[in-house]
Amino acid sequence: MPTYSRTITVKGDIESAFNFTADFRNLEKWDTASTAELVTNEPIREGTVFRATTDFNNKVRVLDYEVIEWGAPLRASLQAETKNFKLIDTIFLSANSRGTELTYSVEAVSYTHLTLPTK
Repeated sequence: MPTYSRTITVKGDIESAFNFTADFRNLEKWDTASTAELVTNEPIREGTVFRATTDFNNKVRVLDYEVIEWGAPLRASLQAETKNFKLIDTIFLSANSRGTELTYSVEAVSYTHLTLPTK
């Protein structure tokens, strides 16, 4: 299960950073290859679903991300699942002397298994 993550420090308070990043309707503002819309009703909480459209490896994918953890303003996790893979995106935030430290982590789980031929 590969996990990819990146940590940045942003100016501003932790609540504003959380609200901006965890609300996937803002996705295209920080991931220019993607957009997302809210499928369920507000407020955003566990069980909320966003429909994200992303261009990855020259292929457009539409994924429904469900909020599986909502620990505002410190942590949120969203999960998208297809028949071939599952993605778990987790946002971690903490305050520091320069603003807010934000770590975005993506865990990829593949359901595709290599089957070796039998003799």
